[in-house]
Amino acid sequence: MIRKAALQIGVPALLAFIAWNAYLAVTHLKSVERSAALTLESSAIQAELSGVLKDVTDLEAGQRGYLLTGNAAYLQPYADAKGRIEMDFANLRAGLSTRTQRERSLESQLESLATSKQAEMERSISLQQLLPPLGRPRKSKATRRTLPAPARRTNSRRFGRRRPAGGAVGRRDRSESIAGNFE
Repeated sequence: MIRKAALQIGVPALLAFIAWNAYLAVTHLKSVERSAALTLESSAIQAELSGVLKDVTDLEAGQRGYLLTGNAAYLQPYADAKGRIEMDFANLRAGLSTRTQRERSLESQLESLATSKQAEMERSISLQQLLPPLGRPRKSKATRRTLPAPARRTNSRRFGRRRPAGGAVGRRDRSESIAGNFE
């Protein structure tokens, strides 16, 4: 009889524990699936952020190369990144659409900073384009030595040591210096 009573109580209790264990397993599995989906979503957002960072880096590199050399070929990465950055921000906004308001506001702050940085780069490039092209390279010492003697004398007097202004020597120096300016 004790066995029968133990079976009558034990079997339903055992079935209840099995049902409870199944419920906990399904709940845990759903939690793991949500975590995996959030991880995947976060990885996609990080990829979009990396794309924006690459675009800003390319903008800066193209600007810097152009400003240093004056060669318009250095603006190619700048132009490419300028075309990509809007699409990358749109993808980032789409990825953050299900996130909290705080995270979406961080995206808008990032976008406004990138826009102001891009406007600054546009101004510096347009100012560089207003400048005349870079001048000819300086002449080497060997080239300077091949100048005729009067020109060397005039140039050395003009930029080198100064002679007294009075007397015949001073007048001759001034006339050579003035004549040298018209050559």
